[in-house]
Amino acid sequence: MKAWMAMALLVLLAAGDVHATGVSRPRIQVNGSLAIPIRREAFADDYSLGFGGGIGFVLPVSPSFNVSGTVDFTTFELDADSYISSRQIPPPASIAGGEISVLYVAGNLKWNVLSPQESSVRPYILLGGGYFRLATDDIVIPTSTTIIKTEHVVGWHGGWGIDLALGSAISLFFDALYIVGLTQKATGYVPVRVGLTFDLVPQI
Repeated sequence: MKAWMAMALLVLLAAGDVHATGVSRPRIQVNGSLAIPIRREAFADDYSLGFGGGIGFVLPVSPSFNVSGTVDFTTFELDADSYISSRQIPPPASIAGGEISVLYVAGNLKWNVLSPQESSVRPYILLGGGYFRLATDDIVIPTSTTIIKTEHVVGWHGGWGIDLALGSAISLFFDALYIVGLTQKATGYVPVRVGLTFDLVPQI
């Protein structure tokens, strides 16, 4: 609850800056990511690094703040050897399926610690939340099939990163987020993202 109250306060501050500066040029964001599974033991132990990508719509509302909507999709491959070992499945054993895919549709509030006028290299803090869908392929072994339901839940995230201005209309960004979906057993992972943000409409 305290986290959401803090976000609401930041939104109000950003809204005040909008009135004062009139900054409103929209931007598009695209990224690729590597994701580390870390929360709930079976996910962290039995899955490899995930690969993902995303796209977003960004609205700068002041030199210090922007708001955005993003869509990210990440997949994680099952580590068959770890799965067999942790569940003591007798040999000969083989496994098919088990891939996890996460769709995360989020609203974000970004605080730029330094404004574009202060530096071309700008650290930032990112907070947000939204819709989190966790889907797992059926896990098939010679003696049985484990059917796992898709979960549709709320997710939240926080993280930090760096923007590197490549010109007046485009920037490169690096960040690391901690994303948690409030599934039956909370699912968390850390995507390390690299991407570009560029003006939707070129400046004239």
